[in-house]
Amino acid sequence: MDVAQRLVSYAYPELSQTNIVVGYGGIASYAHVRWGGLREIRVTCSVKSEDWPEPALLGLISHELSHPAQAWDWNSEMKTDQDVLNRGLGPYLAVERALTGKYDDHILHGGRDRYLGYATIRSLLNPREIRSLDRLLEDFRLIPSRSTREDLDVLHDTITHDEKRATTIVVEGNLLILPPIRSDADIKILVREKIAFIYADDVEIGQFQLDEDQ
Repeated sequence: MDVAQRLVSYAYPELSQTNIVVGYGGIASYAHVRWGGLREIRVTCSVKSEDWPEPALLGLISHELSHPAQAWDWNSEMKTDQDVLNRGLGPYLAVERALTGKYDDHILHGGRDRYLGYATIRSLLNPREIRSLDRLLEDFRLIPSRSTREDLDVLHDTITHDEKRATTIVVEGNLLILPPIRSDADIKILVREKIAFIYADDVEIGQFQLDEDQ
């Protein structure tokens, strides 16, 4: 998928030497990103996003790349969104949030973290970016509205961050720290009745309760 390479060329120079692998899979979120160091980043997008317009896909993948591109705040969804905005990709992120029904901010942990919604992202764009956003919305006939239903059965994104001493799995701001998991292990996250179940090679390795507002 050349979308990631175009994003790197335009906005992520620090990832120019990174092997970025992007594909589709049947996952519980719109996207899952996994990395250790910056030698390789693997992004799996939900099959539900296969027919998305390209600007929305650019917004989704830019959010995933901004997780590992940040040195310290990689597990903060709000700071990750802000990183996307700082790189000039805000119009694409706004299109993605409009498409997924996140018109207002999606609050996590009682306000300690959040995904920025369409309205907030638009308010942070400069005039040139707003014009670009409006052209994209017109081209793809998207009308952002609070009445657009957010698909609460799909998580926005999930993260697996591998380090020598631990693997950290993040599901919409919830952290699960585990002993190191093999880099080639198949990580799956299933959500049933607000409980996230974490599997590695089909063996359950952890679970936790999601916030009620997710």
